[in-house]
Amino acid sequence: MDAALADLRRLLGPTGATAAPELAARELDEARWTDVLRLAEAWELTPVLAAVAVRAGVIPEAATLPPGLADRVAPTSPHGVLLMARAAAITRTADLLAQGRAVLDALRFAGVRAVPLKGLHLLLAGVWPDPAARSMRDLDVLVHPDHASRARSTLADLGYRPLETRGSRRPHHHLVPMALSGRPGTVELHTAPLPRRWDGLLPATDVFQRAAETGRLADVDVLVHVVAHAQLADHGRWLVTAPARAALDAAFLVRRCPALVDVVPQSPVLQRALTRHWRDAAFLTGAGEEGGRRWEAAAWLARRPAARLWYWRLYGSPRALAGDRMRELYGDDAPLWRTRARHAARVLSNR
Repeated sequence: MDAALADLRRLLGPTGATAAPELAARELDEARWTDVLRLAEAWELTPVLAAVAVRAGVIPEAATLPPGLADRVAPTSPHGVLLMARAAAITRTADLLAQGRAVLDALRFAGVRAVPLKGLHLLLAGVWPDPAARSMRDLDVLVHPDHASRARSTLADLGYRPLETRGSRRPHHHLVPMALSGRPGTVELHTAPLPRRWDGLLPATDVFQRAAETGRLADVDVLVHVVAHAQLADHGRWLVTAPARAALDAAFLVRRCPALVDVVPQSPVLQRALTRHWRDAAFLTGAGEEGGRRWEAAAWLARRPAARLWYWRLYGSPRALAGDRMRELYGDDAPLWRTRARHAARVLSNR
């Protein structure tokens, strides 16, 4: 097996349930840390490894770095990279959670039915034991479709502004991302949990009905959302990808509530996606070996940007231009050949 992938699995699994990750962290020398960090960065797992390194005593806990330390250790020491990643993750996560709580409170005060999604939900619900270990690019909030305009106005009143690029198109299930000047991340207001093709697996009306009492997603809806996004909406079932962060999301969810797997709706496509995703989570955390060749291929691509680009052009682009995605972006009226040509032209012009 790929050595860096093998080390990464030892550091991750089984999701911190034993002392094995901490032991592995203390055993790695500088060269092996360098290799595994390169892989972790490609898969957005550096904050997880930094958290393991803190627990193992490899690096100290540091919410802020002493002046000059970053310049002194970053170029030469993997431990310096981990230390900086930890400090940055603590600061960023605290800011994003503060934004998330403020946004949810404002929406609630405005009478908007809203529940947190993805990372925001997982951290607010305490699914990840260490919030700073879970990387987040943005804040996802599901709002009732009838309240979308009011939700957007509420964010605007808080100072959030839309981030639109030239020629951008909005998928049907979320509005244009909005950002607060000088603060990390963006806020995506979703009017449906999943893209239109998969909407029937998790209808927004059912989600809000189950969330009525707690104001948050039911655990089974969280699991379905994680799996469907990683394996179906992001094409994980068909492409050589590494849904590492989503695999850990599912592992932590099921570790907290093992019965969840048994109550997932019995849709054939969802069950196949769940089987694949649970296999991914088991492999990544060292609890199983099935699916290893795919992860080794993903690790090989992760270290070779040129090969990854060509792989995406040959295999990913046809899926990016799939008929269901074009209809979601551009509507049902225009011929597919025309919408595909328009989309390709927009992507090329933005680059």
